[in-house]
Amino acid sequence: MTTDEARGKPNAVPPDHPVAGIEEDHSSVRDHIEEIAAARTCAALVAALDGLPAELEAHFAREESDEGYFADIGQRRPAVSPQLQAFRDEHRAMLEQLEGVCGQLAGRGEGADDEIPPPIHDAVTQWLEKLRGHELEESRIIADVYYSDEGGYG
Repeated sequence: MTTDEARGKPNAVPPDHPVAGIEEDHSSVRDHIEEIAAARTCAALVAALDGLPAELEAHFAREESDEGYFADIGQRRPAVSPQLQAFRDEHRAMLEQLEGVCGQLAGRGEGADDEIPPPIHDAVTQWLEKLRGHELEESRIIADVYYSDEGGYG
C-alpha cells in the first residue's frame, strides 16, 4: 500500500509509476523554499541551503531519467517535448545559480547575527521565484498529462 492509499487519496499512483515520489520531492523542495525565504541572517540562510544542491540534483536526475516522468510524458504527449527540454535547461541554470549563491555565502555562516548582504538577498529571492515557477509548471504538466480527462471513449 502506498502512502497516498493509506491516507485515502483517490489519485494515488503505483510505486512504479513515473510520477511516484515526485510530489514528495516537490513537497521537500517547498519546505526548503519556506525555510530559505524565512532566513534573515547569513547563518540561517547557510543552514537552510545545507544539502539542497545535492537534493535538487538528485531530484532533477529522477525527473530526467529514462524511468522518470519526463520520458513518459514525452512519449504520451510529444507536443510538450519543447517544454520538457526547457525544464532540463532550467535545471542546469538553477543548479548553477544555487552553487553561485552557496559560493558567495561560503564562510558567512559563522556570524549568526550577520544580515544577508543585499546582493546575496536579491540573488536568493530571484532564484526562489524561478524555482517556485518551475515547480508550478512541472506540476501543471503532470496534472494535464496524467489527471486530465480528454473526453474520449474507452
